[in-house]
Amino acid sequence: MSSAHHGPSSASAAGRRGPSALLPPFAALELGPIPVAGGLLVLRPPLYSDHAQWREVRLRNERAIKRFWPSSELTWAEQHTEWRWAREVNDLRHEAAAGSGLSFVVEVDGRFAGQVTLTGIDPGARTAEVGVWVDRAVARRDVAATAVCAIVDHAFDHLGLDVVTAPVSTANVPAAVTAEHVGFTPEATMRGYSHISGGWGDHRLLSLHADDRPRGGLLARRPATRSEGAADRVPRRSRRVDHLPSSPGCRVALAKYAASRLKHGLRRLGRRGPAVDGSSLSVVAEGRAVRCGVRHLDAGHSAAEVYVDDPASVEEAVAGVRHAVEHGTRVLGLHRLTALAAPEDDLLATAYAEAGLRHEGTLRSRLGEDGTRRDVELWARLDDDPVVEVTITP
Repeated sequence: MSSAHHGPSSASAAGRRGPSALLPPFAALELGPIPVAGGLLVLRPPLYSDHAQWREVRLRNERAIKRFWPSSELTWAEQHTEWRWAREVNDLRHEAAAGSGLSFVVEVDGRFAGQVTLTGIDPGARTAEVGVWVDRAVARRDVAATAVCAIVDHAFDHLGLDVVTAPVSTANVPAAVTAEHVGFTPEATMRGYSHISGGWGDHRLLSLHADDRPRGGLLARRPATRSEGAADRVPRRSRRVDHLPSSPGCRVALAKYAASRLKHGLRRLGRRGPAVDGSSLSVVAEGRAVRCGVRHLDAGHSAAEVYVDDPASVEEAVAGVRHAVEHGTRVLGLHRLTALAAPEDDLLATAYAEAGLRHEGTLRSRLGEDGTRRDVELWARLDDDPVVEVTITP
């Protein structure tokens, strides 16, 4: 297997390449080779020079991927230009440098075959979310499951994470089957979780905990790995050389995009006080001020969590939850508001139900505000759910 991705091999194609350089250390992690049915899989960093193969694979797999992909006003072809790929590579490297994400190209026998990512890496909560897509041409070779096993093993063994989650569209049955085959277990069905293919779609939330892994890790039990030999699971520094986009216009646009990100980052550093991640509110119920609010804003999913501080009664909790939900939907314009409760907390469960939230499932071993892990019940309300009358005493 070739140890580097070469892209187009003609002399004319090589002559159109931009300046080359080794990858920066934070974006140069490589895993593998790992045996899969009839070949070898390597997880390696995305390169600017991957654009041609990435575009070809994605356009060829449009029917399989697009209906589960985030909505866009652009056509599928317009979403796969050289500029779009270069910007994606830049964003992925920025996330890697910040420690909030980790992305690999899935390479099978030296060819671009998909991508696998860890997003939302939270060192405090020791959690992350995994996602994968692969070329249908290699789908029957256990490639997606093996790539997920490799990145999740890395997350547990080298990043120190405890829980990896996988939200899967309820319509994407093959992906859910793959996740459960790897070892993920269903926890909840999240209504209107993500805007995909033009509308809000429901997603099943599956999770895998480090303590649930088999001895030796997930890769150790893959059929190809057992039959063909141990996979190389030690992460190493990639020595691949990347080339800047060939188009001068694309390079200029990329430089402007990088400058705008830097300017935005410097502006955030110059702000006084902590970053805003919600709203603290207060409402009067039964003659008592009840503190409530909205926190953990997630702009990508138009979502946030609502909470009530130490309600003394169901009536106080209902008033606080309704006030927070109304603020989240009407003032902040959010689509999905979630709330958490301990399994034994009947007061909050009753209040959530009376406030119009629906129970979606049980999240296992989540890190709470007090730093301890426990199971929590997930409730949610959407902005288009039937209206619940809110009576607020000034």
